[in-house]
Amino acid sequence: MKNDFVLTEIRIGLTKDTKDQEGDVIAFNNENYFNIEINYNMSKEVEYKNICYVCNLILRQIKPGYSNRYKDILPVIQINLNNYDQFGKESFIYVSKLMEETYKIVRNDSIKIVDINLDLLSEMSYTKVVEEKKDSLEYLLYAFVCEDEESRKKLYKGDEIMAKVNEKLSTLDTSIDEYLYYDKEALVHEASREQGYSEGVKQGVEQEKKEIIKNMSNNGLTSDRIHELTNIPLNIVQKYTQEK
Repeated sequence: MKNDFVLTEIRIGLTKDTKDQEGDVIAFNNENYFNIEINYNMSKEVEYKNICYVCNLILRQIKPGYSNRYKDILPVIQINLNNYDQFGKESFIYVSKLMEETYKIVRNDSIKIVDINLDLLSEMSYTKVVEEKKDSLEYLLYAFVCEDEESRKKLYKGDEIMAKVNEKLSTLDTSIDEYLYYDKEALVHEASREQGYSEGVKQGVEQEKKEIIKNMSNNGLTSDRIHELTNIPLNIVQKYTQEK
C-alpha cells in the first residue's frame, strides 16, 4: 500500500484554512480514486457533500478535447468514517452503489460510497478487538475510538505504523491546542461581541413591537384585535397596552 497509493490532498481540520471539523484525504492508485471523510453528524449536508466529492473526483479526471477522455476514468470510492449508524441496521460497514431501483442491478462500478460505523466499533470490547485479524478494519480503526492510551499501546505493540498512530493520538489528547490554529483570546472576544450584538438586536425587536402595539392601541384597537393583526402573543400585547 505504501508504494501503490499516491496522496493528492490531506486536510485534517487542523490548518488555518479549514473551518469545519472534518477530515479529508484524497488518494489514488492504478485502480481507484479514494476520498476519506470524517463525519461527526448525520445530515442532508453530509449526503450532498458525498455526492459532490464523488462527482468532483470523476470530473477532475476528464481531459477536455480528447476523443477518448472517458476511457481511463478510475472508479471513485467515497469512504466515510462516521460516529453514527448511517442506516440504523447495526452494521459496521455499508456499501452503496448506483443501481436500477426495481431489479437492483448495478448500473456501473464507477461510484461507490462506503460508510464505516465507528459508533458500533466504540461499543466493541477490548477483548473482542484483540481477537480480530491484525489487518482488519476493526483492529486498525479501534485506535480512534479507544480513549485509554495504555490499552492502545498494548494492542498495537510491535506494529510500527499503528505505534506512530497511537503516539499522534496521545499527543492530540494532551495538547490539542498546539495543533489548532486559532487565537483563543480573539475567539472569546468575538463570541462576546456577537452575543452583545444578538442581545442588541433582540432588544431592538422588542422595542419595535412595543411601539407598534402602543400606536395601534392609541388608534382605538383592542388588545385582541392587535393580537389578531400582528400575531404578537396576546400577553405581550396586553403588557404594552397597559403601560403608561
